[in-house]
This record gives sequence, structure tokens and C-alpha cells, in this order.
Amino acid sequence: MFLNNRVPQTSQKGTRAPSLGLGALVCALVCGIVAAFASMSGYWRSSGRSADRTLREWDIPANLPISYLQDVSHYENYTRLMRPASGRADTTAVILNWSRFPNVVLIASLLCKPVLDGVISQIFVWNNSPNPVTIKDFASSGCSPEKLKIYNSPSNILFQARFMACAQSSTPYCFTQDDDYLIRPEIIQALRRRMTDLDHAKAVHLLPPHEHLSSQLREIHSADGRLHTSFAWLGHGTIFSRSNAEEFLELLHRLNFSFEEMTMADNYFSILRNEVPEIWFDQGIELGGGQPFTAGTDGDSRNRRHITKAAQYLDGILNCDTWPCISSASGDRRIPYISVAKSPIASSTSSVTKAACAVVTCILETNIRLLLSQSLHTVDSAQAMLSIEEKNVELIGVDGKEHYLSHPPSSAVDGQPHTSFVSAENARMGDFIHLDLLDAVTPETRALDMAFLVDIGTEQILRDCAFASSTDGIHWTLSEVEVQCFDSSVEHEHRFLRECYAPVQVRGGSNTGIRHVRASYQGSMDEKWHIHEVWVRGVSI
Repeated sequence: MFLNNRVPQTSQKGTRAPSLGLGALVCALVCGIVAAFASMSGYWRSSGRSADRTLREWDIPANLPISYLQDVSHYENYTRLMRPASGRADTTAVILNWSRFPNVVLIASLLCKPVLDGVISQIFVWNNSPNPVTIKDFASSGCSPEKLKIYNSPSNILFQARFMACAQSSTPYCFTQDDDYLIRPEIIQALRRRMTDLDHAKAVHLLPPHEHLSSQLREIHSADGRLHTSFAWLGHGTIFSRSNAEEFLELLHRLNFSFEEMTMADNYFSILRNEVPEIWFDQGIELGGGQPFTAGTDGDSRNRRHITKAAQYLDGILNCDTWPCISSASGDRRIPYISVAKSPIASSTSSVTKAACAVVTCILETNIRLLLSQSLHTVDSAQAMLSIEEKNVELIGVDGKEHYLSHPPSSAVDGQPHTSFVSAENARMGDFIHLDLLDAVTPETRALDMAFLVDIGTEQILRDCAFASSTDGIHWTLSEVEVQCFDSSVEHEHRFLRECYAPVQVRGGSNTGIRHVRASYQGSMDEKWHIHEVWVRGVSI
């Protein structure tokens, strides 16, 4: 009976044959298309904008004018004193990839530019994405296979990867950034040169104005001098020593960090150092794209939770009465990474603000106040960091915050004359504007000007300034020539801005070329600083 009711095998095949043939055809077409796209994946992922094109899209000039006067014939032999990077490349650039691979290729193309050959030794791409990448995917970057190192992580370990990559490098320094930011080559050069001047290993962070303000408002000190720290992000561009990365990872392991805490290592790096980080206003370019990790209320809540946890760890170590305060399998009584030296509040360098220059390699330094209200910093516990920030936000108010974000010092060295650095209050005696050229001028340099593009009010301030130059930033030689000002070709608020300049000495003691120039205010005036551009120009034999 069952046999009689079965559909004959041949009949079953016969009725399904047309359907199978069509399915096979469709499958073949789809599979062929998928295979074609797969074979081209390297092309799609490696193609895209070049770094130079991106800079042009953001109206960032490749070169800067020597003068903003209408007639610049007098300055035809002058230059902005741009000096190529020299020395042996000794820095590893670490880039984390997750969801913005085209950005990673773009960043690599900039890091591989010849101008950075004296700085960047290797580019370490740590791929946290489940999609593996290879050298072929960087074909359009211009990077040689010898300069690129790629690690496809078996899992996404987030931010601890940047420290692990640095610890595995062979160079004494590491530069790291996130994949949604582009940092100009001359600023990377400035970061590296700054490391040479430091008397001990520490990190230098580039920050946009809103993050710079947050770091300033989170700075905390204890009355007994044991606590002195703040918080600073690393993703906008940070340089630090490999030894810092090694000691930081050692500390996390000795504190028995959980996996989640390890992945959020960025939130612990600056706080646990127990040293107020050096932060610069940046000139970065936000690339965007992909899926951000820390966006939204969930990201903010997660960051605050781990910042608080970092503060708890630091309090536990600083308040420990019995050494060793953290476990060590070897019995090592040394506490890695954390600075336990006492430091009085007065020694904080946060009263001097630094900004990276665009296009030329230099640093702007100033003590001109950026906030009207005096912020609070003295606390009993590191865990008060976020609450002290909230109090400081109330103190500066909405207007103070808006001013800080709209007119930062970086606007005076961004190569864009229509932006400006504006002080929070009227000029005070002792205010200074200082440019560190990061290298001595060449022996061929025979004349040097410190130049400003300013409004009428700031012209009056400059006329009461003392101009000076220095080889070391400590011993200064005053200029005996008065400042001169002329109408520029730049119109602002229906008036032409004024270009002012003062010649400064080119040589210091032992006939050494100068490296620093400064304008120091000597008077008292009801005018705020409005500096659209400040720069140094020189003429060589």
C-alpha cells in the first residue's frame, strides 16, 4: 500500500528539474557578483581621498603668506622659516581600526608623507574589526610594506590595543590617534620635538576646544600635594613614551583590572599618572564616518563610570598606609607609572596655555586668561573630579564656555585670518604671547620679525609691549626697535585689520640662533586682545 502511494522517483525529479535549473542559474549569477565584489574589496577599501585633497577641502592652505599687506614687495626675500624635520625616525604611529577603514587608509597616507620620514618609523594598524585587512588594502596610501605593520585582532579589545601596540614597538616614542581625526604633519613634528625638551617621560595631548576646557575644569590638587591630576583624551592625537605604555599596562595588571576596565584604558591613562597632563589646543580635522563608540548618553555614562573608577584606584594607592599598596608576584615594592611625588598647587603649569601652529612647525604659548572666573581645583579626593568640573561649569557660565570654544588661542596660529583669539578680559600687565619655533634659526638668517594681524584695539596693546628673543626661553634679549603697524588687505567688521611687527635679535649668546620670540605687555588698557594671526618671518643671506 505504501509503495502504491509513493511518488515515483523519476517523476519527482522530473517535476523539480526546471525549478532547480533556474535556482542554479540565479545562484550562479549572485555568487558571481559577490565574488567579483569580494575580489575588488581591496580596491574599494583602499581607494578614497588623499590627505592633501582633504586639507584643501577644509580650506587649510599648504603655504602661508609672509605678509597680509596689500603691497608685499618688501618681503619678497622673507620666508616663514619652515624647517624640514631632521634626525632619525624614532616614533611608532598607532592607529586603531573598527568601522572607518577608509579613514585609516587616509591617515596612513598622511603619516607616510616624506615630510614625516624624520619622525615616523613605523605605522602600526591594530584592526579591532572582524573583517581582516592586509597590506594590499593600503595600496593607495603610498606606504611601503616595510613601514606598515598590521595586526588583525581576534576580538575587539577597544582602547587597550593602542598601549599594547606601543609596548610591542621598537621605538622610544609612540603617537596615537583615533580613526575619525586627521592631524597635520607639522603638528606631529611639533609633538615629537616637544618630547626632546621634557625632563621626564610624559604624554602630550592634542585637544579641540571643548575637550580642552573639560580637561582644564577637571584638574584637581590636594592640599597636601600628593594628588595632582586631570583627565585628557588620547584620540585627537597624543604622543608618549613606550616606557609609559609598558608601565601603564603593568599597573593595570597589578591592579587586577577586569576585561571591561582594560578595554576602556583611555579613561584611566591620564588620571592614574597623577600628573597634570600637558594639553595643547589642536588644529585637527574631524573626518567622521563609521559608527562612533562613545556617542550618546550611554557613551557618556560609560565614560563617567570609568573616570570615577580610575579616581577610586588612584585614591586607594595614594591613601595606602602599608606598602606595597598593590600586589606583585615578584614582591616588587615599586608602584609603576603613578607619580607619587608631592607637588604644590603653585607648580601647576596650567596657567600657561599652548596651541599647535598650523602649516609651520611651532607652538604658541600664552598666559593670557581664557576664563573670567577663577575655577576650583583643591579637593580631598580624586573621586571629586567630576563634581568639581560641574561646579566649575557653573562658575564660568554659558557665556564663558561659549567664548572659550569660539576664540581659542589656536585661532591665532591656524593660517586663517578671519578667525581670532580673543582674551576673556582686558589686557593685563605681564600678559605675553610666545612663539616657540622648536629649533634654532639657521646661521644664514640675518633678520627676523615677530608679526601680528590684529584689530585697532590690540594695535594699541602691542605698542606697549616689549619684544624679545631667546635661545632657550629663559634668557631674553630685548628689541630696541618700536613696533610698526599698517593697514592690511584683510577686512573684518567693515574695517581693515592692522599688520604690526617688531624686529627681534637673530642671535643669542655664543652667536647661537634664537628659537623663541615673545611680546610682553607692559601697560594697562581697557582693551581685550584680538589676535587674528601671529607669526615669525625672516630673511636669509
